[in-house]
Amino acid sequence: MSLARPDHAQETYDVAAGSPRMRGRRALVVLVASTDRDVDPWRDRFADQNVRVLWTGDLPKEPKARAGDAAFADSAALRELLRRMPPVDCFVDLRTATHSSRVELWGWAYYFLRPGGLYVVSAPTARAGRQSRAGASTLAAWVSGAAGSVSGFTEAELKELTAATARSSIRADLSWFRRRRAYAVTVTERDADEVLPQRLRKASHEVLLTLPGGRFESPAVVDHHEPARMPRRVESVLDVPPMTLRRYEGDIGFHGHMAFSVESTVLPSSFRYPWGNAKYLMLPHQPFSAHQNTVYRLRDASKAPLLPDAEYVDLTHPFHGHFGHLIAQTVARLWALDEIEARYPDARFLLPEPTASIGRDRRPYEMLFAAGVPRDRVTWVSKPARLRRLIVPSLGLQYSPSLFVHPAVAETWSRMREQLVEVDPSSPRKIFVSRRYGVKKRGCRNASAVDQLFEDHGFTVVYPEDHPLEGQAKLFGNARVIAGFGGSGMYNSIFADHLDAMIILNSQSYSGRTEHLIGLTKADRVDYFWNPPLESEGADYTSPWEFDFNRNGGALRALLASL
Repeated sequence: MSLARPDHAQETYDVAAGSPRMRGRRALVVLVASTDRDVDPWRDRFADQNVRVLWTGDLPKEPKARAGDAAFADSAALRELLRRMPPVDCFVDLRTATHSSRVELWGWAYYFLRPGGLYVVSAPTARAGRQSRAGASTLAAWVSGAAGSVSGFTEAELKELTAATARSSIRADLSWFRRRRAYAVTVTERDADEVLPQRLRKASHEVLLTLPGGRFESPAVVDHHEPARMPRRVESVLDVPPMTLRRYEGDIGFHGHMAFSVESTVLPSSFRYPWGNAKYLMLPHQPFSAHQNTVYRLRDASKAPLLPDAEYVDLTHPFHGHFGHLIAQTVARLWALDEIEARYPDARFLLPEPTASIGRDRRPYEMLFAAGVPRDRVTWVSKPARLRRLIVPSLGLQYSPSLFVHPAVAETWSRMREQLVEVDPSSPRKIFVSRRYGVKKRGCRNASAVDQLFEDHGFTVVYPEDHPLEGQAKLFGNARVIAGFGGSGMYNSIFADHLDAMIILNSQSYSGRTEHLIGLTKADRVDYFWNPPLESEGADYTSPWEFDFNRNGGALRALLASL
């Protein structure tokens, strides 16, 4: 006995028929079905559209399954199938499943629809009931179902789902939801070459250049001095992925920080950790992320001004103007500069306008101009914008979750050193990079005592922010030993030629490792001294801490005496 009810297929078709893509016979219709469901009435009714059937469990044999069908074992596998499709016009849940299971799927798959798309739940064994147009309260009632509570969703998630619903009809046997708002699916560098061609239909994407990756083995000796509670170890052998130079052409949106999208797809260059899994695909200051960063609602760029016609090169970074992110995300893209200039001599370079919180200071950008970015072809961006053509070098450095630095990035650092460092034999050979007391994020509460220890061993204590860029380059470029508190101040080590040692004092809650990656390319040895955060003031990434003289003082003094 068939469980299918052809009237559901007809009713769904009638609701969806008003879509311009349905009228143009271009709609993507996805049927998610259990193997006990008869999908033929749905295939037949939507025969004039592009129908994909995704089966739970194993793929049925023909003729039940047809060419183009796929099977999935769990929600993660279904999510990967949907990521590899263009935005869906009509999504139909035909599974034999519990109400809570249907609600759970709707709660994340809903965002894979294009704006105006239709999400349908067909439960043919349920008794048909009176239709109701769903406002917020009715939608919540459907979500809660028989349980009587909106379980499985946070208040923010339910609010977003409600706001994303333009119209809906809810019955026991058949419910549908018309999606509004624009959402974009995330893509990583790891799967970009596979996913982008399948998602992009109007926009074009090409890889202009690839630099091979490989295993990078640094001669540096790394010593963590064995803290009582061991943080994530970082050694001297790194697996480095290939670097790509990509070009996009289409209706491209810039959404602030370093986020770009095209055709409901967040470009992989938008992320600080583009080789991480979805957990690490974080976009700061965007309105909403769903299902572990699989999908984002981005700041609206649909009505933003269109930039003048040109080839634009993405050199953006998050937290506009932040010195550490300038080095970690923008300088790490300059490896492709010569290739870009050869192919597109009139290209313009997108740089983020520094924010008011850091004084709108453009002076740190001088390092980019020293590396070869043409000053007269910079376009400063701070708000959402639209553009037609975008050239994107992938990040040559990543400091979480997997760590790497590509040799091409080290070559960029050498180029910057040649332009900015004044060789001066009178410049201090041993420097300690300190942070002033009262720094809110990751401040060392006994910094003055640490400063004194290093001064007693012949180090010059420096505060990079007290010096112009040329002064910072000179200090770090002439040093032979660089020590300091972990953080962006140590990133100036990119100006060093060769270091006898790099010494890093850190809180155990601090997971950034950019200074370590720099040290692997510059230093004979990298020494860490780890210290517990002040638990009373939190124990996260930004927690204050104190240098533990009882645990680390003896080993540090012995090391300093040997240098």
